[in-house]
Amino acid sequence: MSNCKRRKILLAPVLALLIILVVPVVRASPSYNVTTIPVGTNPVTEAYDPVNGNVYVSNAGGNTVSVISSSTNTVIATVMVGVSPASVLWNPVNGNLYVGNRGSATVSVISGATNTVIATLTVAAGPHVMAFDVANGDVYVGSDFTNLVSVISSQTNAVTFVTVGVGPESLTYDPANHDVYACNFFSNTVSRIDGSTNTVTATITVGTGPGLAAFDPANGNLYVPNTGSNTVTVISSLNNAVLATISVGSAPNPTFYDPANNDIYVTNRGSNYVSVIDSGTNTVIANVLVDLNPYYAVFNPVDDDMFVTDHGTNTVSVIDSGTQAVIATIIVGSNPHVGVFDFTNFEMYVSNDGSNTVSAISISNLTTTTSVVCSPATVAVNQETQCTATVTDASSPTGTVSFSSSGSGTFSAISCTLTPVPRQAVATCPTLQTRVQREPILSLEPTTVTRHIREAPAHLV
Repeated sequence: MSNCKRRKILLAPVLALLIILVVPVVRASPSYNVTTIPVGTNPVTEAYDPVNGNVYVSNAGGNTVSVISSSTNTVIATVMVGVSPASVLWNPVNGNLYVGNRGSATVSVISGATNTVIATLTVAAGPHVMAFDVANGDVYVGSDFTNLVSVISSQTNAVTFVTVGVGPESLTYDPANHDVYACNFFSNTVSRIDGSTNTVTATITVGTGPGLAAFDPANGNLYVPNTGSNTVTVISSLNNAVLATISVGSAPNPTFYDPANNDIYVTNRGSNYVSVIDSGTNTVIANVLVDLNPYYAVFNPVDDDMFVTDHGTNTVSVIDSGTQAVIATIIVGSNPHVGVFDFTNFEMYVSNDGSNTVSAISISNLTTTTSVVCSPATVAVNQETQCTATVTDASSPTGTVSFSSSGSGTFSAISCTLTPVPRQAVATCPTLQTRVQREPILSLEPTTVTRHIREAPAHLV
């Protein structure tokens, strides 16, 4: 149901109310503004802390973490950590940030309250991608160089180890069964770790060089990108069976789930396009051309788009989830690496490892105007009036307009379909007003309804 605002229609001496409901099929394209924030050397990954609203950026070349206030888009703290911090993760149990120091085989624990290091933990060599298990409160740390996954207790910071395949660089948490999947890059396998016992319950053979996988909560499947065989392996979380092997572009990694359409997006780092997989059929339904070396993707819930970092250039490509087309190319810093969405200010933060900056991308508030004009403007008993609803936006919105009224009279026409024209959509609806005799004539006046895209990004009202 769309959000709607009501405007009065004159009915002397009785008031009637006309409500216009516009339910879009395609929403307007927003515009973007970029703020450049200097950080440390070689920023690579980011994490968002919803408690304090800060963004934490790991600077792999400076052995630091930059803390960005989302209210001011400025760095409010620089925290010294271990050597070559390659990943950062927020822990919702204790509110701390966990930083994987790839060059020193440690994890630095940063307090989200004080922005200081409160613990340094020894883990398996080459700590990389981390995952958090909401069921047991543990932090799982992948390893580039060993066959171990490190498990950190949120309560005690105690570290234990789970033996898996060789090179478990990437970890994915399955919220349906609370298991963790380790993609073993050099073994070409995926190890399934039971979160309740922290033991391996299955080892599944996949393609060459499995990377960071996405879990699809809609069908319960895991989508594993195989960087060396240019495929995606689909694994069922119900029985660990391989359901499909899907051909995609060159060097696919990672895969990403889109909650707006339940599709899987694959950044093909060697092909300059993103493959879109329909999770219902496990087939590629689109190959979306972006810029050089698509590296990472982040879902933007404000307007249901995918933001893709083009690491070979200085751009972010915005893919419309509804049309699977690029609707914007945003200029950012050099070599954009990864991104994170900030729910405090509704901005996207992109780390640019080639320019030592972070780009904060904001979505401008767009105004959609809806108006109605009826001719004749007054109607007597059983008289028809032709009403035209006009929706104006930045693009050509489409959808349905619904009419209703309060008071003793009613409109016979319930809805009509918008006919889009450039930068405008128009629909014409005949309505028959019926009322009791001896009541005053009903007078219709134009009405205007305005909304901002952040208030209701999926609806035009």
